[in-house]
Amino acid sequence: MVVVSYEPVTIREAAQVEVLLFVALALVGALAIIYWGFQTYRFGRIISDTPPEPVRSVAMGRTEVNGQILPYQRIYDQPFTEGRCVYGEYKVREYREYPNDDDKDDRWETVASGSFGCPFYIDDGTGKILVEPNDDTIYEISDEYSNTIRVGKNQSPPDTVQNFLGGTSTATTSQSSDDEDANSGRLGRLRRRFFGGDGDEQSSVTEQSFPDAQPDDSVTEEESGGGETEQASEYRHVRRGEFSSVSSTSRKRRYSQTVLPVEGETYVYGGATRRDPESVSAGDVAEAIRTDPSTGEFIISDKSEFELARGYTKRSVMYMTAGLVCGAMILAVLAQILITGPVYGIEATLP
Repeated sequence: MVVVSYEPVTIREAAQVEVLLFVALALVGALAIIYWGFQTYRFGRIISDTPPEPVRSVAMGRTEVNGQILPYQRIYDQPFTEGRCVYGEYKVREYREYPNDDDKDDRWETVASGSFGCPFYIDDGTGKILVEPNDDTIYEISDEYSNTIRVGKNQSPPDTVQNFLGGTSTATTSQSSDDEDANSGRLGRLRRRFFGGDGDEQSSVTEQSFPDAQPDDSVTEEESGGGETEQASEYRHVRRGEFSSVSSTSRKRRYSQTVLPVEGETYVYGGATRRDPESVSAGDVAEAIRTDPSTGEFIISDKSEFELARGYTKRSVMYMTAGLVCGAMILAVLAQILITGPVYGIEATLP
């Protein structure tokens, strides 16, 4: 009969195993950051190497177009400022004070946030094409169309903000904390882009959030920024009061928004495709831009092609540099553990 004996694992050995596992996971994270940087650089190169096409001669497949935004079936009020848009993000933050609660510190809390968007036309003078955003579309919007309105304690907000607060919500709005906000908006799309997600769905956020678009006869020629009144009545005008059901308050608040305005110059990267003939009405365009099937990317931006490509290149350098520095530090710790044996800090604290 063979008797097998086991030596018990010491506290020191168990601690070293845990540290090794942590180092291994950290190394995987550093490699993932380097990979993300490489993919970002590669996509920046694709943007710079893909020349923009005139809408009139767009070929099916990967494409880039520049032009002016025109409404398709719907336009929106900008949440907190005057103007119309086809895409927007907003966030309402409120300063909460807890003078009688020692367990809570005074802080800014998000009381509402959301995003909305819809299909629209791009017109470059040679023709127009339909752009159909989906949940994984990345909007690269410059600071020119991002702003924050600050309202002090016991102060009255501007009229546009009061209109926002006075409405009844029909949109999907999150009454959430900052942690939950990471799952929506641009950060959420970037997370889905890196970690994966359903990129095949072609419906937009707003198509899920608002009722079906109906003609709004109240949209006049003056409100729509010009053009024929008959054409202006073909799309629905969503008022800012429909975005949220947030109530007014006497506390300090910050109202932030990022929008893509109607009639603004816009760059689109994606894949051109034929629309379903049954969904194309008489006189409408037969082509649409959706997600590029070769890269899985769909970008809409008010920036130029050069600005976007340069921005992606800068980000890629930042990601790869951070990954390499972190990786080098992690490998140094791993070499210390494997070669010299002791783990930093353990010798002095463990028996």
